[in-house]
Amino acid sequence: MLVAPFLTRAREAATIPPVASRWFIPLSLLIFAVLVGGLWTYLSATEEPTPSKWVRHSRDTLLDSPPAKPAPPKVEPVAVARPAKKAGKKSARRFVEPPTVKWTDVAAHLDLESVKLRLDAAESAPAELIAAKRDLEAGRAAAALRAYDNLLARSKRNTAAMAGRAAALTALGRLDDAASCYESLVKLAPRDALARYNYGVLLYRRGAFGEASTQFRELVALQPDHARGYYNLATLAQRAGRLTEARDAWTAFTRLEPAVPSGWFNLGVVLLDFDEPLDAARCFAVFSALRPGEADGYTNLGAAFAAAGSLEDAMEALTISDALMPCDAMVMTAMADLHAAMIESDGERAELHRAQALAINEQVAGME
Repeated sequence: MLVAPFLTRAREAATIPPVASRWFIPLSLLIFAVLVGGLWTYLSATEEPTPSKWVRHSRDTLLDSPPAKPAPPKVEPVAVARPAKKAGKKSARRFVEPPTVKWTDVAAHLDLESVKLRLDAAESAPAELIAAKRDLEAGRAAAALRAYDNLLARSKRNTAAMAGRAAALTALGRLDDAASCYESLVKLAPRDALARYNYGVLLYRRGAFGEASTQFRELVALQPDHARGYYNLATLAQRAGRLTEARDAWTAFTRLEPAVPSGWFNLGVVLLDFDEPLDAARCFAVFSALRPGEADGYTNLGAAFAAAGSLEDAMEALTISDALMPCDAMVMTAMADLHAAMIESDGERAELHRAQALAINEQVAGME
């Protein structure tokens, strides 16, 4: 039972000797401090922990921290109709309905703008150039000329209008005026290859062969791959007896346009004048391959082989030429000369060649 131990401790306590009076006050203060400390420890153990966001920082930490910002003013949200939200991740953005657009108004606006653009374009220089070119291509050279004159009245340095004006004047047969227009154009635009080519052709048609050659020389220097420029330059040079220039121009042309037969034929003729028969024979062989039905190629091929000393090859080429163009005096004369040359080279058939030469010459004489 609990009574006996309690009485025992009471008796023991009663036997404790009394404390001297001089120790009574200090001892009382000590007992009081122990009781207060125990009570504080008990209350601290039973109290819930303080949240960390409420813990005050020390002074050093507070100086390094940024100052607290005042709370923003509270703004009442504007009531806006929102579409039905789809299930899924929520968005923090607020939806604002766009203004209502009438597509009929948009179409009308676009149509009005397109009309304005067409009107502006119709009054612009490019549109006038296109219209004038159409008139020129349709044979309305006078109308095209008026349009080009109007353009040049507003802009004297409009090279496209100058070229069109020169073409219109050429179509109208006003070659002197066209030449003057082209002359101004090549001075204004010296690197305009097309203008130089047309100017050279116009000068050639007017019989100004020297000036035309100058333009074609400038043209091929400007554009080394301009085949027509080389062709016209070679023709003019060969006509004037400038054989070196003609040979070089024909060589350049055949390199650029190997499928054009006339280039090979003319180059062969010039090479014969330079006493280069084998190279000339090669040119006439290419010409005959491109034009197998023309006798002139085989006639000149025979002449080139004869000049090179290949008399058998020459006779074969002339025989083909005679078959393509029978009773041609030039071909027959060439064959008679060839038989006469073979009298000495072909000893076994010398008499046969002599007889053939006499017979052919008699035929030619009877044709005169």
